Amino acid sequence: MHNDACMGFENFSSGFRALRILRRLAKDTKGVVIIEFAIIAAIVFLLIFACIEYAIMMFQRSAMETAAHQVARHAATGRNYAGFDSNLSRPENLKKELEDKLNKVLLTGGDVAIEYDVYADFNDLQNQNPTKKFGGESEQIVRYRITYTYPLYTPIAALANIAMGPAVLRSTVFAKNEKFK
Repeated sequence: MHNDACMGFENFSSGFRALRILRRLAKDTKGVVIIEFAIIAAIVFLLIFACIEYAIMMFQRSAMETAAHQVARHAATGRNYAGFDSNLSRPENLKKELEDKLNKVLLTGGDVAIEYDVYADFNDLQNQNPTKKFGGESEQIVRYRITYTYPLYTPIAALANIAMGPAVLRSTVFAKNEKFK
């Protein structure tokens, strides 16, 4: 019986010993700054990289819009510019020009889709069955739509995206072709 009482007291005193060790560790502040820096720095760097990735995404979207505007302008005039390949048709040349411009500015790893719809006039935009000829003909309205699936590289950027997947960047340009032969 005496041994049982002592055993309970030993457990009680070991608990006090643990408390004394915790108090001593709590008073010791050596190394705390480095641990705080490691925790905060990881979060700050993650946010910086997410901002950089967002800036790259916006640059990519702007580059898509610029490429679409340039090709729409070439298509609207109906003229062949210096880079046209005489072995290709006008629509094939325009599509090739757009693909070349996009390949120069978009990062690899994402999927690019180019869609186009041709309408007779602005009243025809409600039409559910537009014609499909890249660049369109004289005095037609053409809608160019570029969709780029941008793969996200930082976890914060992925969290900001509601779908939790790659970001989808879209650019749509309408152009009315000039009267040409």
